[in-house]
Amino acid sequence: MRVKCIVNNIEEMQEIGKYDDSYFPKTEKFFLELEKEYTVLSIIVKGEELWYFIIDETANDYPNRYPAPLFEITDTRISRFWNFSIQKTGLFAKEILISFPEWIENKFFYDSLTNGDFDAVKKFLEIKKKLELEFPVKSISDKAKRINDDWVECPNCFELFEADSNYGLLECPNCKLISHNPLSNNR
Repeated sequence: MRVKCIVNNIEEMQEIGKYDDSYFPKTEKFFLELEKEYTVLSIIVKGEELWYFIIDETANDYPNRYPAPLFEITDTRISRFWNFSIQKTGLFAKEILISFPEWIENKFFYDSLTNGDFDAVKKFLEIKKKLELEFPVKSISDKAKRINDDWVECPNCFELFEADSNYGLLECPNCKLISHNPLSNNR
């Protein structure tokens, strides 16, 4: 799932009637780039509030949550790496979490991740890469060249490497260019 930032400050949210004090403290601007697309890494629903966890412009190695009204959905496909859970957060309060299994199964995973726990960071970076490469992205124009049923050639450095047809995008192991996967089943 991918979203595009359409609002990145409190004043604009208030103007379009999408600001709720419970969403965020009153900061001038969010750490988001207008018109930029972001991969949604997890979703939380608390009451009537929908939150997306994305990697923002803070340069952290973990996702931050942002209210859904800041975005428009640009790719509605749901990741095959996500699971669903309803978690109790109080006596009667519950939240819905849609995320990768490590976060669903360990309620302290996000805390471990934000505290820099080595194992949590390592696991997150692995799943983040899978989520980012899972589906093709319109803004990427490069396409690897199909060599045979399992191998492709990088359009930048001409490196030959094995490709997995379950991903819409590839990362060249040599030059790190992200390109479209000609073997992809995820179109």
